[in-house]
Amino acid sequence: FVVGGGANVTFDGIGFYNTRDHSPGNVPGIRMQGDSLTVLNCDFENNNNGILGAGLPGSDPGTLIIDNSRFVSNGDLWGGGQEHHVYYEGAVVEVSDSYFEDSGYGHAIKVVASDHATITNNVIDDADSHANSAINSTGGGDLTVIGNTITKSASSQNPNVVYYETIRGSGTEGTIIISDNSVTSGHWGTKLLWNVSNAQATVTNNDLYGTSEVFSNNSFVGLMTLSGNTLNGASFDTGSWQAQAALGTSGADTHILTNNGLYYDPGNFYDGAG
Repeated sequence: FVVGGGANVTFDGIGFYNTRDHSPGNVPGIRMQGDSLTVLNCDFENNNNGILGAGLPGSDPGTLIIDNSRFVSNGDLWGGGQEHHVYYEGAVVEVSDSYFEDSGYGHAIKVVASDHATITNNVIDDADSHANSAINSTGGGDLTVIGNTITKSASSQNPNVVYYETIRGSGTEGTIIISDNSVTSGHWGTKLLWNVSNAQATVTNNDLYGTSEVFSNNSFVGLMTLSGNTLNGASFDTGSWQAQAALGTSGADTHILTNNGLYYDPGNFYDGAG
């Protein structure tokens, strides 16, 4: 299906199957080019992309809402990582109470959302695939990831569960909240959040499961505050500073690391120029 320019469309209780090219391609179950798309109680299986879309040039950024839907074996099967269960560029993306399995070599949910993306209470099961990130957000804006159950395989294409930056879209940083998620991973060096921005994320009450080789002191990367996170039931609030999260140039906007040198302390200001 193609949702044309200016359209506001709801799909409820429909299955989208086998819209797959035999070579890498962008053949989706739904191609979204309108103003608003709502997907309820739908099923997407064996498509190049489950949902692919963006507003037409010159149009207002659109809205994508997905609830109580199932996405299985969509995405790139050839190793290029260019196809995904959901890939949408617009103003708003909201995904809730849905099931994602086997993202191939792509991302489960890839968004470029200039206003906000909210990913809540979903299951993302890539235990048996080569998938990239569970959630890839590269358009800035607010990102809220709450209450999801996520599984990442040892053969995943990269270590990130959630990746955030502002390289596309409006490029405006927003509020980042990663909270109350359960993540199981077999991938060495898994990162719950890689925050490549100057926005300070809030990462709280996430339960991680895996070995010490899977989760380490690099499991939270970038600017963030950490509290209430656990690894195999034990307290785990250790992150790391990476060059992508730039220091400021004065005491008012530059922070220093804690004594162990591993994570960002928002209350510990640098006294002097950056």
